[in-house]
Amino acid sequence: MQFLHQKVHQPEINVIGITGDPNTPVSLERAAGVAAYLAHIPNARICQLAFSDWSYADSNQKARVLLARYPGANVIWAANDTMALGALEAAKVSNSRVVVGGMGALQEALTSVADGGLTAIVAGDYFVGAFAMVMLYDYHWGKDFSTSEGSRLKLDYLSIVHRKNASRFADVVFRTEETLDFGLYSKHLHPRTVVYDFNPEYLFKTMAKKL
Repeated sequence: MQFLHQKVHQPEINVIGITGDPNTPVSLERAAGVAAYLAHIPNARICQLAFSDWSYADSNQKARVLLARYPGANVIWAANDTMALGALEAAKVSNSRVVVGGMGALQEALTSVADGGLTAIVAGDYFVGAFAMVMLYDYHWGKDFSTSEGSRLKLDYLSIVHRKNASRFADVVFRTEETLDFGLYSKHLHPRTVVYDFNPEYLFKTMAKKL
């Protein structure tokens, strides 16, 4: 939301939010995060938050209605890439000049960002399993994360993908035959590592040298 805000070159920021169903915790948490950021921004408001079924078609339909209802909206935020792409198509059809962003980094979304469609997406959630395996691997070799960092960790593994880095992200994750080396995050393999830092940027830099 912060990145999308920076791309709005207007004195006010008027946001349409499209999140998932109301019974899914992540749907509510992502919407709450957006609201928490906007609460501290002068001249910012959420026009309306709509619940969706996480699909392209439903988001597209809801975005068309909301854009007609709030012609002054200049940002659409969606809780996943599929809904963001649906909202983007609605904005194109209605000739609305809004910045649109989502979460997930599907291949279609990365292509859209690289082509100047979606403004930005939040990526990295599908690395969670790999990072968990790194910690289990280290645990097997005597590096117990619970003694150094606690048994309940909140890790920063997300990054903003925008037009300048979308192609590189797609190359590293989807278009290379090279195996992604998550061993670079291991405390066992890199004894000087004190605290886990699962910043995906390190992985991208390492892979870029191989490509």
